[in-house]
Amino acid sequence: MSFRRRIAALTPVKKLRAAKWRKHAYSGMLSPRVVDAARKRPERKRMRIDAYRKRIPAVAREGISAERTDGAADDRLWCRIAFGFSAEEYLCYGFAAKTDEERTAFLSAREAVYFSYQVNDLDAMRLFSDKGLTYDYFKDGYGREAQALRSEEDLPAFERFLARHPVFVVKPVDGSCGRGVEQIDSSSCGKSAKELLRALSADGAALAEEPIVQHESLARFHPASVNTVRIITLGGRNGVSVAYGFLKTGRDGSFTDNGASGGIMAGIDVSSGVIVTDGVDEDGARYEVHPDSCVGFRGTALPAWQSLTALCVSSAERMPAVRFIGWDAAYTGSGWVIVEANGQSELIGPQAVFCRGVRREIMTYLKKNGFSTAGYRA
Repeated sequence: MSFRRRIAALTPVKKLRAAKWRKHAYSGMLSPRVVDAARKRPERKRMRIDAYRKRIPAVAREGISAERTDGAADDRLWCRIAFGFSAEEYLCYGFAAKTDEERTAFLSAREAVYFSYQVNDLDAMRLFSDKGLTYDYFKDGYGREAQALRSEEDLPAFERFLARHPVFVVKPVDGSCGRGVEQIDSSSCGKSAKELLRALSADGAALAEEPIVQHESLARFHPASVNTVRIITLGGRNGVSVAYGFLKTGRDGSFTDNGASGGIMAGIDVSSGVIVTDGVDEDGARYEVHPDSCVGFRGTALPAWQSLTALCVSSAERMPAVRFIGWDAAYTGSGWVIVEANGQSELIGPQAVFCRGVRREIMTYLKKNGFSTAGYRA
């Protein structure tokens, strides 16, 4: 370990680093003091909204037109700068129809980032920032082959991988939300193994994976995508528990099932493995049946549920320093397999599918496990 790494790993230094990242999670937001003052005086709130709109005219990136100044647009923008809720969160949580008290029950994505830097070890989290390293560590749970593509030194291993899996799935090792995921047929793409490796690693390391062949029980929702279950585990003084679970399915023939790619989520009762909600997308639209397959969500019992939760819990127990983990898993003819793991998971899914906030549950978890609840926005 280098001298710099040794210094960074010292407990006081690590605490300062974590505090820095927690502070960064709230960058661009108003301080709680300013928010409280603006709540008491509407003219100050109006001033803050107008100032933000002028300072950052490209608010359209947040899903809010910079030209719109009506009450709905102002409300979305206020939720963004005061509490950290993105336009997507505002929509999928149905904030337009909720009171301020109801809204404060929800935890924003920014607070989820703050939470992850509070309960997870900063250095241990690095394992999850590289899908290749994650695969190597939890390989037994993946149930398939994968090969990291970082440089031409990986060519011999990649050639052996292609001999076994000419059709494969590739994704950036640091990607998220399904971005950059594609399936490649090396026998018909017109490139040699060396050319493929160069192309796939040109913008950074990538991970080539043996394709997952999902079981009909999940494929029936949307056959074009590998539909997965997100399990969120929380580690604490009493061990690892399954906190939340939800199904993710693709839409419109998309290869990925991510909500950011237009996918649909549905909530799962983690004690039974039964889907107990309708589907919901990131625009807040709800579906009794999948719009492409017409397969209903509510009442569907997912197969071998206890084996899935056992897989996620046992995997999380191997990494006790990372207490908050999101596991994506697919069901195959051989059972459940890990698709990927996220050491900085999100809480949008469980809040959107169940139409309720998880703030109280997360604050209870923090208190029970000796963490401070200060620093959160409500």
